Amino acid sequence: MPEQTTNKTDFFDKATEAIKVSERDFEQILKLLEHPPRPNDKLQAAIAALPCTL
Repeated sequence: MPEQTTNKTDFFDKATEAIKVSERDFEQILKLLEHPPRPNDKLQAAIAALPCTL
């Protein structure tokens, strides 16, 4: 049976992991976080299909 997690911090500690990336990849990740690409038509349609209350 899976271990029950009662503390949110414990959950995130177990749900995340560190990965190593090159300096070039790290710079690309930061660039995308600071300036994300515009949503494409498929993503915009998915957003429009969401219920108004989430």
